[in-house]
Amino acid sequence: MRWVAPSVRDDLFVPKQLGWGLDLRRVRLSPAAVIRGRPCLSAAVRRRCHAVRHSPPDRTMRYSRGRVGAGSVENGTVDVAAELRALTGSLSREDGVVGRVVDQAGGSVPGLVRQVAAEAEEAWKQYAVEGAVGPDTPVEIDDALLKIDAERAAELLTYLATYDLVFPGSARRGRAHARRAAERVVRLLGYEAAWYTNITDLSPGARAWNQVTRHTFDGVVAGTGGSFSVVLLQVGED
Repeated sequence: MRWVAPSVRDDLFVPKQLGWGLDLRRVRLSPAAVIRGRPCLSAAVRRRCHAVRHSPPDRTMRYSRGRVGAGSVENGTVDVAAELRALTGSLSREDGVVGRVVDQAGGSVPGLVRQVAAEAEEAWKQYAVEGAVGPDTPVEIDDALLKIDAERAAELLTYLATYDLVFPGSARRGRAHARRAAERVVRLLGYEAAWYTNITDLSPGARAWNQVTRHTFDGVVAGTGGSFSVVLLQVGED
């Protein structure tokens, strides 16, 4: 059944598509096309009202600030720097472990490792063997580093955060939690990141590494990719 507007009334809403110069008495309209000037009540009428009176809704996703892992999301963008720092802080919470994140990629990895090594040496100077020396230039550090893949980097980050290089028997923290943090760090740096370590063997019954500090025991993992570089270093004395 079709409905004919009997006359022009002030309480009727006229869709813009019809124009204002038409004589509604001679125009056939369906109830869905002419909506009374009061709020739509039923679900069916609301849908029709929406279709006639409004343009398609804006479906742009808007995010409010919130937590994503240890970082945050604002305007749809993960705060990578904040999350990397929080994750590295978690990985370096045990004694003798130092972590660093810098907002720079592609720089001198040996230079960054040397800076972190100097920080660790200062913090642990009271435990160092008197007269002990180690590499103290980026060139010497470069000679001690080996390139590794991302999977190996995650394994070594987990090991340095969980176990003591001096007394490696039992874990000092939950390994599963450290592993998740390590894998997240690797993902945040990206698949094109370059990873390095001084550790050559951590198999059962055998541990070997190239020295990067003045301490008897040290192990380091360094990665650079995206817009960031990350270093995790553990030192110790027996």
